[in-house]
Amino acid sequence: MSETISWRKVEFIVSMAQVSCFIGGMISGNFADNYGRKKTTIVMTILGLLSAVGMCMSTNWWLYLIFWLSLNLWNHIGYMAISVYSLEILGPSKREWSIFISLAYSMGYLICSPIAYYFRYWRTIVASISVFYITFLPMIYFCPASPNWLMIKGRTDEASDVLRIFSKKTKSEIPNEFYTQLRTSCIKGEKEESSSILELVNSGLFRTATMLISTAFFDRGLNSLLTYPSRVF
Repeated sequence: MSETISWRKVEFIVSMAQVSCFIGGMISGNFADNYGRKKTTIVMTILGLLSAVGMCMSTNWWLYLIFWLSLNLWNHIGYMAISVYSLEILGPSKREWSIFISLAYSMGYLICSPIAYYFRYWRTIVASISVFYITFLPMIYFCPASPNWLMIKGRTDEASDVLRIFSKKTKSEIPNEFYTQLRTSCIKGEKEESSSILELVNSGLFRTATMLISTAFFDRGLNSLLTYPSRVF
């Protein structure tokens, strides 16, 4: 970046990341429901990598801001999609292991500190962090699609193939009657329609959960104000 920017602009750029995360959280469900959890995660990872490259090549602060906002948008959509994916492929007895998605998110923040210590130039820092996108892509690419999403879309044959893979890996047996019932239950007209964001407030249970989660995120922002009052005010 050829120009020297003030701390006020730096704080503005950093704070705007929450706006992208908010928008990403609002629209991530539509992407994951329409295009699949796996495909959404792959596409968002590629877009995130391209945004990071754009940040490295930025020549002024507003161009950096545009790529910074897009980076956080794609990241959050992908994060929500992979979180749903982990819940759908794990059985009820193992579903608590999906917490490792959030732990990996936290570990990413921790890794940023040693990277910033050894690579002091901001372009080098962004480039170093971008390497994780490249390592993540082949990992998710070779993972099977969510059988739950496939069944919702009426693609029962593909869902059955994925379940057979899981059955083989876990050394368990699924009776053939289950696959027959799966095909008959997912006939045309019984496919689940794409959900609307209004469902978060229409149902009593979803409305309560939405209020609790929103309060938790509001508390996170309030904690930042209380922790850094001198920088904010």
